[in-house]
Amino acid sequence: MNEKQLQEFKHRRIELIVRSSMGMSYDWEKPKIAQTVGPYYPKAFDEYTQNYPETKLKIQQKLGTLDVDELAQGFQENGHLNIAPNWVGQFGRC
Repeated sequence: MNEKQLQEFKHRRIELIVRSSMGMSYDWEKPKIAQTVGPYYPKAFDEYTQNYPETKLKIQQKLGTLDVDELAQGFQENGHLNIAPNWVGQFGRC
């Protein structure tokens, strides 16, 4: 595998990991809400919607610091985390 192919593989792997870990929220869009009976607070999703792209990017950047072998060691083919890879502690919080 040449360098370009390796980088493309790594990028696809990271996207799979992020998509797998975020589940349905991966494709987050602010919900469209309408005023009905009861409380109405249309700004309830504003902060999450604003911060979501940055949070997703930070996760991708953190994973990007790992090489392909570390990604393979830490994550299964489906993108799920393996049990306690030896580098997990270095990440801390995003």
